[in-house]
Amino acid sequence: MESKDWLNLVFSGLLATVVSAGITWFIAGRQYRKQQKLTLFGRLMSQRSRPLPPSFFEALNEVPATFADDKSVQIAWRTMLHDGQGNDSENLVALLRAAGVAVGADLSDITNSELLRPFVASVLNT
Repeated sequence: MESKDWLNLVFSGLLATVVSAGITWFIAGRQYRKQQKLTLFGRLMSQRSRPLPPSFFEALNEVPATFADDKSVQIAWRTMLHDGQGNDSENLVALLRAAGVAVGADLSDITNSELLRPFVASVLNT
């Protein structure tokens, strides 16, 4: 084997390693961002009762960073921010639906009133 062949072999090996590492990093990053969105969506859904707990507003503050790549969620969040900061049911429904679409949750069969009505202990005990 000539030195040119060795160089091609080494370069090919290094290039394959770098490309595969880059693809793995890209896929892992996408999976991490998706998991972050799912976690935040779960927090918003689980804390949507009235009156809204302080932890719900903490979750709302995470929306711009977590859903930075989703324009519909950003618009719904911005509307909530300027039109009542979480006290308006219509804005809350819009945000929950937009976040649901962003994470792949099909909320189309759930009415707005059902979406706003969380389970509570009295409902489960009857």
